[in-house]
Amino acid sequence: LDVGPLRVNLRTRSAAIAGAPLRLRTLEFELLAELARNAGKVVGRDRLLDRVWGLSFAGGTRTVDVHVATLRKKLRDYGMG
Repeated sequence: LDVGPLRVNLRTRSAAIAGAPLRLRTLEFELLAELARNAGKVVGRDRLLDRVWGLSFAGGTRTVDVHVATLRKKLRDYGMG
């Protein structure tokens, strides 16, 4: 999946920005992949919870907010955003 300078490789479970590899934890990668699959669309917290964390996750939507904030910081650190 290519979104601007971001490349997400679902097969190798890796991501890079302008060729620079991103160091992501498993959940961060899953979140980034789901957002990249839906680039240009609004993806609600409930959908992210379902697709990334799974139906059995008992936590709330605040979990999504925290992880998205962490992911945004990492992307900014690599010059995206």
